[in-house]
Amino acid sequence: MSEVTIGVEDPTTDDAQWCLRQYFAELSRLFETGYDPDSDAGFDVSEFQGPDGAMMIIRNGRDPIGCGAVRVFDAGRAEIKRMWIYDNHRGKGLATRLLSTLEQWAIDRGLERVVLDTNSALTTAIAMYQAKGYVEIDRYNDGPYPDRWFEKRLAN
Repeated sequence: MSEVTIGVEDPTTDDAQWCLRQYFAELSRLFETGYDPDSDAGFDVSEFQGPDGAMMIIRNGRDPIGCGAVRVFDAGRAEIKRMWIYDNHRGKGLATRLLSTLEQWAIDRGLERVVLDTNSALTTAIAMYQAKGYVEIDRYNDGPYPDRWFEKRLAN
């Protein structure tokens, strides 16, 4: 395996859009009702660039193999969205590494907590979040697909 890197990239690039399409296709396979990205208003790429947001791409050499996004959500909180790792690269700790990088982005901005939403079909992701100190909270948004919401207090 080449060197694996994680970096902030423009979410409108071909590689970022490829990662998002792969992520959406996987959700469509996993969710009983399928997944329609156009019905999920919780992700406007403009919110994940600039000073208040970031889209991160994991690369194996030059090849994109995963993504995740983070944004300032409200006073003191960041929100993590769109975490995905290409199948062939799972089980190598990359999702945990990406999650830590997204959390560090929030810490660097003085945010105290991070929230995320997910769906019960994503059992591996939920197990990772819980292992990394995320606790289940009440619903904080009205997206059509999430049925679980989590929060973590960050060490600033």
